Amino acid sequence: MTTSKLYQNAVLYLRENSTWYLRIWLKNQRRYIRLSLGTGVEREARELAEKRYLELTLAEAQGKHYFAKPVSAIFDLWMEERQKEVETKAITQQRICTIKSCMRVFLEKYGQHSITSLNKRCIYEWPLVRPKLKSESVSTEVKVIRSFIRWANNRGLCPIRDLEVMAYQQIHGRRETFGAEESEDLTEYAYGVWMGDNPRRMMLYGLISILYGTGMRVGEALQLKYDAVQHTDGVACEITIKPETTKVRKERKIIANVWDTIDWLYKKFGNDLFSHPSIKVVNASMVGHQFDVLLDDYNSSHPVNQISTDLTLYSFRHQFLTERAENPNINVLELAIYCGTSVDQLQKHYYHQTDKIKEKIALNLSSPLLR
Repeated sequence: MTTSKLYQNAVLYLRENSTWYLRIWLKNQRRYIRLSLGTGVEREARELAEKRYLELTLAEAQGKHYFAKPVSAIFDLWMEERQKEVETKAITQQRICTIKSCMRVFLEKYGQHSITSLNKRCIYEWPLVRPKLKSESVSTEVKVIRSFIRWANNRGLCPIRDLEVMAYQQIHGRRETFGAEESEDLTEYAYGVWMGDNPRRMMLYGLISILYGTGMRVGEALQLKYDAVQHTDGVACEITIKPETTKVRKERKIIANVWDTIDWLYKKFGNDLFSHPSIKVVNASMVGHQFDVLLDDYNSSHPVNQISTDLTLYSFRHQFLTERAENPNINVLELAIYCGTSVDQLQKHYYHQTDKIKEKIALNLSSPLLR
């Protein structure tokens, strides 16, 4: 076998089939790569080898991998990076738990596959993989999967491109909201018949009462502590939502008529309103499951007035924003500040009124959020 050294870590050699090959040692991946150059002419082989050598060494210097890792290994790298964001308080530990929960089934299905084997079908067809999951939950999982693939893309690890042009809106449909008086009926049922002495159910009742009365996000409410709430008058209280618990990383204070619920939770569970020795983990997944059980039990006992099982805990925030967006006396900017979101988000999802109503909203300066 004829050999010819190209560089310190690269060798050209001629095999018995009269074809030149290139062998390169990839230091970062600690493996040899062997490539056929498709020619028996040494001069042509050397030119092709130099070109391929430069391409591969440049790619390795940029952190790209020739030998694809399995999806599970890439996910571990992603989690290491996200965990650093927790340490710098860019995101919360609750967000890490949510990501892992959303990626669980994806990793079960694709974890041992090569990252380069992924294609757009793994996202397009995700609703088919999760047929029993509510559309809102499917959309949340798809968002997390897209974020993971985009991260892998940016590091040259994944072949899927053009994620933004995917017909994502076709996957999840509209945001579900409660019908007239449904949220009140469900809350009353939870407290009067369903809850009992079960700590998980008691927590869920307290949670939906807070969500219904404040429009907070589920993660914000679950991390709420008693010492962050100041009783003002009657059932009204001032709630300080800490930046480390919010999606937008900004502290905000809101006034809400939920003191009776906050005080009740404190007497049941202490300063950490959603914590109990018998419950190992209290997160969005756990309370989401309890909410599904609540909906099923409610519908079983109310065969005539059924509530849609597509509703999720987020539907309480959606209802809060929808009702106030439809009120022309509420200023959109103050509503955005109150709920910890942007005016653009509110206009995109909630403001579809006539020009006359929009004009009233724009001109009105008062914000009676607690009507």
